[in-house]
Amino acid sequence: MKWFDGKRRESWECLLAAGILAAAFAWFHFSSVWASSDTLYFLNELSRVSVSELLWSRFENVTSRVVLEAILFFFLKHSPVWFYVCNTAVVILTVFMLGFYGREMGKRCFRMEEAPPILWLLTVFLFFCYPFGDMTVAGVPGSFINYVWSGTFGMAALLPLCLLLMNRGEGVYSKKLWLLSALCVIPAANMEQPAALLFFFLPAGAVYLFRKGVKSRGILVLWGLTICSMAFLLSQGNAVRVEMSAQAYWPEFTELNLMQKLWNGVAS
Repeated sequence: MKWFDGKRRESWECLLAAGILAAAFAWFHFSSVWASSDTLYFLNELSRVSVSELLWSRFENVTSRVVLEAILFFFLKHSPVWFYVCNTAVVILTVFMLGFYGREMGKRCFRMEEAPPILWLLTVFLFFCYPFGDMTVAGVPGSFINYVWSGTFGMAALLPLCLLLMNRGEGVYSKKLWLLSALCVIPAANMEQPAALLFFFLPAGAVYLFRKGVKSRGILVLWGLTICSMAFLLSQGNAVRVEMSAQAYWPEFTELNLMQKLWNGVAS
């Protein structure tokens, strides 16, 4: 009976968190300007050329984030309401996944059998600490898809590794979970920050599990997908943009060695 009461209380807290997020983002979406900054530019371009033509032009001259931009262009070709609904769902999923990872870390750090469910609401609070005015600088859809959705895809891609680290191996043998994780790697690693985190977390987790006597080829497959996605990300468009940005803002950048570039990346 206590277990049932605990689960029911946790369900109500999750529903409350989801309701708060849905209400807040309904207000945020409809109070923000849809066609602004990069969004306005893309809408104008899409009125002249097809999605494939714009993606190829962007890949050749500006950026290699064609997976995320394909998602963005799909929503720009349809009513903003579709994006508002999907974005609210992704934000709720993001907060719940952060809560899940936070609770599991809390259980390990504080040696607790079960972390307090109140961490769901704490995660919602921390999520709202971010100044969401920054998410309108490049246009609402472009900012969220590039910087929030990519992170959500990254957390979903790490789920099998997390379950293995939590000694929940029975849940990791689901082929659907591995397939979902592999699909999430592709858009996640199409953005530099999630790509870097996946690149380091996946092999580090695999080594830790190997030392514990747990072998998982699936983790190495996910790491291989990450490497392939990163190689694509660093090609063509991104290479052109880095060279142009360096010439404009930091001409000495090309003279730095790899360690100096890494240090500047970490320090800034």
